[in-house]
Amino acid sequence: MNKEADEEADENGRRHKPNSETNRGWREACRAALLTRRSLVDVVLLATVLWLVLAREPSSTRTCPREVVGDVTGVFPQFSQRIVTFKHDPDFVPEDGRKFFTNETKQKWLDIVPQGLGWIKLDHPQQYQDLPEPIKDFGGPDQPVFTTSVTHQLHCLYGIAEAYSGLKADPSGHGERMPWHVNHCFDYLRQSIMCAGDLAVEGQEKTFPDGIVGSDGWDGKHLCRDYGEIYEYLEEHRATEDHWI
Repeated sequence: MNKEADEEADENGRRHKPNSETNRGWREACRAALLTRRSLVDVVLLATVLWLVLAREPSSTRTCPREVVGDVTGVFPQFSQRIVTFKHDPDFVPEDGRKFFTNETKQKWLDIVPQGLGWIKLDHPQQYQDLPEPIKDFGGPDQPVFTTSVTHQLHCLYGIAEAYSGLKADPSGHGERMPWHVNHCFDYLRQSIMCAGDLAVEGQEKTFPDGIVGSDGWDGKHLCRDYGEIYEYLEEHRATEDHWI
């Protein structure tokens, strides 16, 4: 009887041993699945936390999209774009140099620049990146003042036109009172033009005197920022009430 019982026990033991290993393997598989699921939950929670942090972060501290001839500091929003065909307007620099100094011509220039000439105050400057040194004697450490390239370029162009028209109106005169300013503007506009690298395709001239071959550029189509939007933004955020060019 004992021998038969031992044989039966041995047989039962051998029969149940694989079941024990199966159960242990099942438990390990369940544990691995739970760990994997927990890892997925942790990843989802971490992603949610990061999203919430970024969503609450001021937009100006985020990496701003890089645009050609754009703003790398994060100060300005993105502006709309328009396709623009240039049109000749001789009234900005009249053939008669004396007319440049009339109120009508001066007002024409003032109409294309915002009040404050693009000088802006920045609240919370620490939110922005790669800011240049603020303009001295304006604003303060908590609200520094900067200007913008587009209005600086127009200011320089006006200064050159003023010097040119002065010499044209009175060749015997001494011309521009600040020659250093004109020299600065020539170089500043040179670099501005090269920076923009406008590749609008231009064709046959329509306004040159007879016998002059080339392109006057008045038929080319240019991809431009909406200057009206820029004008409104700069005027709304101006640092001064003065209106000059």
